[in-house]
Amino acid sequence: MTTMDWALEHLAKVIRRQHGGKKKMGYYIQVPENLNKAAQLVELHNGEIVPQPESFDAVPEGFGLVCVVHNPGFDAAAYCYSAREFDEFSRDDGRMKHWVLMDGALAAQLSGYAR
Repeated sequence: MTTMDWALEHLAKVIRRQHGGKKKMGYYIQVPENLNKAAQLVELHNGEIVPQPESFDAVPEGFGLVCVVHNPGFDAAAYCYSAREFDEFSRDDGRMKHWVLMDGALAAQLSGYAR
């Protein structure tokens, strides 16, 4: 486990503790490298980098949408599994983001999301 992986896991534990262990901090897809995760999703999982959709409803049936958020030192590849999650990541927070469309079942599996 890299230092960055440990830090992200620790942050998730703190947030769960603050919310009584009931809230998950999103569903993230891990790839081999901490940077350039959008390109890795394309290369490793047949994803396609797309413009940000107008809404969650614009995501084609059977596909999953991943928002790759660029942070200093690492990227976070968040699976947007709902309209609420999509809205959270769509907000302009000053960070660069790439959007990746990929097989929906695979995105759910890789992120650990289960309906």
